[in-house]
Amino acid sequence: MLKQALIKISFIGFVSILFVGILVFIIIANKSNYSFNINNETKNLNTSLLNNVYIIHEENSEEVITEKVSSITNTQVKKIETKNNNQVEPTSTIVEEGTKPVEEKKLDSVYVGLTFSGSMTAYGKDCCGTDPSSQGITSSGYDLKESLTYNDSTYGKVRIIASDRNFKLYSIIRVNDPIDGIYNAIVLDRAGSVIGLNKTKKFDLAVESESFASSNYGIHRNIVFEVIRVGR
Repeated sequence: MLKQALIKISFIGFVSILFVGILVFIIIANKSNYSFNINNETKNLNTSLLNNVYIIHEENSEEVITEKVSSITNTQVKKIETKNNNQVEPTSTIVEEGTKPVEEKKLDSVYVGLTFSGSMTAYGKDCCGTDPSSQGITSSGYDLKESLTYNDSTYGKVRIIASDRNFKLYSIIRVNDPIDGIYNAIVLDRAGSVIGLNKTKKFDLAVESESFASSNYGIHRNIVFEVIRVGR
């Protein structure tokens, strides 16, 4: 009887161990298969289509629409609307038709320290008249044929310019030319009607010839002028 009982207990133990082993095997197999499927789905996932955001601007409102890929989840398209009642519309910079541009303020007087900008032309010492004896003689009586510069007692050698009557003869002007640099010039001559204080072309610079003035000098623009002496 004892022997039969031991055999029976051994059999029951064997069956129990076998059952537990089969159960463990099934659990491990299912877990591996689940991990494999998850990995495959992750690899095939196209993330370029996720969370595409579109912004639509309307008056006092902003709509944000977020789309998610329906192949991954069945998430419906969500639409979120936000309103900003405190939004300030930008001021228009469009000039209405018929609006005149602001004109440059006219200069009424010439004084030491006056600074202004404009263009400058040139004229040759052979200018004005067919008589060689009268050519190159400035309104102050200085002969340009002798020299294109003037020796001033205070400012030394200076260049010679012509102006309108707003500038007294022998006035000294500091010229800041982007092309020729900075130099001092003296008003020794009177220019034509197209040149003057409130004109686009402020001065006429004396150069070696009329041909040089037209073909080489032309018009120098964006010059800054400063009055450093009025008259003698």
